[in-house]
Amino acid sequence: MVATFNVVNYLLKFYLNG
Repeated sequence: MVATFNVVNYLLKFYLNG
């Protein structure tokens, strides 16, 4: 689902940011 992907993308961005 797009919602799930959105959440994962957000978490990934935050994780990659440090």
